[in-house]
Amino acid sequence: MFETVALFFGIELSGNIPVMMDYSLDCSDLTLSCSNSNTKIIYTSKKLVKLENLQKTIEHLQDNNIQIIYLEELEKNLSAFSIFKCYLASFIPNLYYSILTSAVNDTEPALVVFTKRERKSIALSHRNLQASRYQLLSKIHFTRHDLAFIPLSLSSAFALSTTLTMLLNGTGVFLQNVTTHYKGIPELVYDISPTI
Repeated sequence: MFETVALFFGIELSGNIPVMMDYSLDCSDLTLSCSNSNTKIIYTSKKLVKLENLQKTIEHLQDNNIQIIYLEELEKNLSAFSIFKCYLASFIPNLYYSILTSAVNDTEPALVVFTKRERKSIALSHRNLQASRYQLLSKIHFTRHDLAFIPLSLSSAFALSTTLTMLLNGTGVFLQNVTTHYKGIPELVYDISPTI
């Protein structure tokens, strides 16, 4: 799940709006979601497609002119210079971020998530995300020594805002994003011993 979070921040850094897709939607609803949000490219992993048996869904999306890019292929194409540049940038993230991005309007959409029941999209602004973050921080006190276990899909606004809150505050996060394996959650919780 590290790849999902890294990709999310990479898309944000590039000035684009990440759209969190819910693969549990049927093919027509997923295509409609892409159309409504003007999504032309979907980043996913071959492992997820295989694990969740999404081959037909991917084919349907490609038939509807949605480009599919696999994270495993991106990883293979990383140059040594790109890796070194990212390594150096990790020491000066604020400076690097200010060089690569222009001023961000906090009322503009920061990301889009989809609701399964109403079949509609929700655009959350940076201000919305920060408000959720501070609301959570006012009620739950956690430290960098905590570990959060999040068993929800990141296509859920709640799971995504909780994950971002934890990450931005230095708290470790264990993401169990594959919702079809819910029976294994108690065993995972036992094995990793999360504090949240």
